[in-house]
Amino acid sequence: MIYTRCIAAALAAASGPLCPSPAAAVDDAAPSAQEPRVLLLGDSWITFLTVFRSFDHALEDLGLDPAAVTSLHLPGSEARRWNRMMGRLLIGSRLMSAPSIDIVVLCMGGNDVMGDFNCRAPEAERRAVVARAARDVAGVIDYILSLRPDVRVALIGYDYPNFRDAVQHRMWAVQRRIYEQAGRPNPAQANEAVIWLAEAGFKIAEERERVAYVNNTGLMQHAFGYGPAGLRPGDAPYPGDTISEGPFPGGDPTLPSPMEAMIKFWDFRDAIHLGADGSRLVADRAVDVCLGEWLLHPIETVEAAWR
Repeated sequence: MIYTRCIAAALAAASGPLCPSPAAAVDDAAPSAQEPRVLLLGDSWITFLTVFRSFDHALEDLGLDPAAVTSLHLPGSEARRWNRMMGRLLIGSRLMSAPSIDIVVLCMGGNDVMGDFNCRAPEAERRAVVARAARDVAGVIDYILSLRPDVRVALIGYDYPNFRDAVQHRMWAVQRRIYEQAGRPNPAQANEAVIWLAEAGFKIAEERERVAYVNNTGLMQHAFGYGPAGLRPGDAPYPGDTISEGPFPGGDPTLPSPMEAMIKFWDFRDAIHLGADGSRLVADRAVDVCLGEWLLHPIETVEAAWR
């Protein structure tokens, strides 16, 4: 699919000491003296969080070994695929073969929405697209929790895309089909799907023990500002930790994420994926919301119980 090709191109162009090949990026469970504690699971957002070693660095700041992070991800993958037999086999195999894992950082659902969402469709249809994606995300989480009663899950939310500015760059054509299929949304329309998916994420977490939702709506605007609208760093509201308390959604929902936060190389500007700095902000936010507490105060794992 076009999304997978976009990520493969981005990974190939960004290749270097920090960036493995697309094939290698799918499963980064390299042998290590440190048994893994954190499994990064999901789509291309997890791919780039892995490529940029965002959570590795976040663990280092906590005084923990970055080798405790392992990853299972597939660019372009949909929650509905992870929720079916083959996806569940991959997840189950990893979790049961590494009983030291006690935290899953999960990000998925965005591709399900992008494949079906059209800003010109009636609101009921648009909401139904998001609801279907959320059900499959919830299904993956429920499967994880059923396998491993000792695991906690951090569901990572997306931030706003930036089709508005990316379209100005000649190499942006590799993502044009996504934009066209969505009905050529303006920033507010594109952000709408992200906000609805965030609302669903909060609900998933509220309804389950051992699950936390990490809201990232507007995080890049808060950190980098948005120059074309005169928004300076710190001007936009920081994303709230709940829907009822604090700003939700964060940032300005009528504006895109700033291009400074997005992946760029040569004349390509990514409309969807965050660069190294933006990815690190996502990891740090997850640490602030839940991972820091979980990492420093683990619950007994299956591995510990077996000893």
